[in-house]
Amino acid sequence: MILQGKIAVITGAGSGMGLAIATRFAVEGASLVVGDWNGERLEAAVTRIKESGGTIIGARGNIADQATAEHLIDLALSAYGRLDVLCNNAGVMDYMQGVDDSPLLRRLDNPRCNWLPTYILPEVRYSMQQGRLNGWSQLWLLVCQGA
Repeated sequence: MILQGKIAVITGAGSGMGLAIATRFAVEGASLVVGDWNGERLEAAVTRIKESGGTIIGARGNIADQATAEHLIDLALSAYGRLDVLCNNAGVMDYMQGVDDSPLLRRLDNPRCNWLPTYILPEVRYSMQQGRLNGWSQLWLLVCQGA
């Protein structure tokens, strides 16, 4: 269990890669705060992971809104006291087009999905100052932007 005792925030965890990441992190021992815009899928994911013995809190919201990003981080800090892993998985699928069907720039530079990293960096600095993180090595930033 390589993530035993770690606290992770995962966006886009209601389906696809986000759900797979959340499921694997739970199996590896992480406590999770997960978010997704689709409440039905998110609830199903949270239930499934809890039934498998995982520790998880779900919060519905659109990661394109800064308030949602802030809420996910605040939820992790209030529930678990710290944050070790951030997986910014949520992405925009451009109406489920294939990779070849949508312009590259639109996929790589999508401001609708970038609030979480913008919010997390000041929180990392503050957490280090407060002694909740001993250094950058304790915070694993996993940027898994969806296609």
